[in-house]
Amino acid sequence: MSRFFIIPAVVGLVAATAPAADPFADAVKPFLAAHCVSCHGPDKQSGDFRVDDLTADAGKHAEKWAAVRDQIRDGLMPPAKQPKPDAAKAREVVAWATAAIGTRPGRLPNQGNLIPHELLFGPPAKVGGASPVRVWRIAPKAYQEFVRGVFRERLDGIVAPFSLLGERGFRDFSDLYSLDEASTELLLRNAALIVDAQTGTEVRNGKTSGRNGSIREFVELMSADAEPTRTKLEAAIQTQFRLAVARPATGDEVQRYIGLYVKDAKATGDRPGAAKAMLQAILLRADAMYRYEVGAGSAADGRKLLAPAELEQAVSLALGNRRNPALIPGYTQASAKGPAAVRDAVAAQVRAALSDPKADTERVMGFFREYFEYHRAPEVFKDKPKDFVHAAGQLVADTDRLVAGIVAADKDVFRELLTTPKTFVNYTLKDDKKKNVKNAPTQAVPPPPFRKEKGETFKPGVEPVYGFTDWPENQPVDAPADTRIGVLMQPSWLVAWSTPTRGA
Repeated sequence: MSRFFIIPAVVGLVAATAPAADPFADAVKPFLAAHCVSCHGPDKQSGDFRVDDLTADAGKHAEKWAAVRDQIRDGLMPPAKQPKPDAAKAREVVAWATAAIGTRPGRLPNQGNLIPHELLFGPPAKVGGASPVRVWRIAPKAYQEFVRGVFRERLDGIVAPFSLLGERGFRDFSDLYSLDEASTELLLRNAALIVDAQTGTEVRNGKTSGRNGSIREFVELMSADAEPTRTKLEAAIQTQFRLAVARPATGDEVQRYIGLYVKDAKATGDRPGAAKAMLQAILLRADAMYRYEVGAGSAADGRKLLAPAELEQAVSLALGNRRNPALIPGYTQASAKGPAAVRDAVAAQVRAALSDPKADTERVMGFFREYFEYHRAPEVFKDKPKDFVHAAGQLVADTDRLVAGIVAADKDVFRELLTTPKTFVNYTLKDDKKKNVKNAPTQAVPPPPFRKEKGETFKPGVEPVYGFTDWPENQPVDAPADTRIGVLMQPSWLVAWSTPTRGA
């Protein structure tokens, strides 16, 4: 499987001045010579970085040119002690580098705090053209849900082929990963295990039948003595397509996979083995392992719309880790009516998911956790204090509950996240689960008595970091006066960004 990643630039740029006839020779190279080569040239390479050897063929040094562009654009280079370059000339260099290396970002989202505030909070960026084509591998948890979707019984031996880097910030980002040889080998092994389970048979009363979890259309292909009919092969292909790709196979696709079966069966003489190979090939399709946004739908205003299946996948996997193929017919109807109807259908799906306690919205909370990083509070101080209670996991759960309520209300979300006086204190989801309500306030539940060990002494009651002297009766509750507002002053966030030391 080949890698195909095209992603948009992180930040828009101010329009450059009119380009020179040869912008690299007339503008870019002189700028580097005047402001960069003294520290990053043949005689001195600060940070082990040289710019004097960069050429106009930016594709050969795309990563270096991206770094140079970002440093100049963000005002980080030349350093403050050096003469400041002419702003117009700097913009010209930035514009040339951006055009030369295309949409490749030099800075990933987990480095977003390095973007200057004037770019983030200045004049609104102009709306550009259509989004670029994007194809990237599904997330690790989405792959787990994929496996559960194609075989619902317990399946031992499956090894996770994907993982995320341990960096801080947004980690599930397309340009960070590719499908390498090791991942491909694991995908092949997993596909074989899945199909073995899907086609599993056993002998009952002298007759061969399917096992628990096996699929009837697949079991019917497992007879070594009888050649399966075309109808049975087509039924098996369509069933695997619905499980793996969430859509029916086209006529050409059906013919191609039947051709694969026929060729394999003829070469090996093993009809059940050929049927398994055919079913495995469907599981390994790119549109089963990747998220697609290529615009297979109709054109509108010069831009191509996502096809209904692409749209369902994009929205479902943005909210959570499970696809919802039941939405595709609705998107198909909306697509026939035009872009406005599609927007309404997407908005309806998002609202329904955020208000449904059973909907998969794990990635929504995951976004806010990675954005604020308050979920790292348990990683800071791992020792068990002897003189006070410190339950970092509970602090994270309280902030989760606050964020979930603000997102569900869907009104000035970021303003509320940064300024709300509300907070949760030792909150439990027990009552929410009992009521089947996702975001409703409920009674707080005081903590159970902590078991004291020998030598331990601590004051019972509310953990001091909350700022309360007594447990609040109803939640959420306003924080004590003049103590905190917003997520950035929640106990979980303060702990997550502290150091693992203890005061007197």
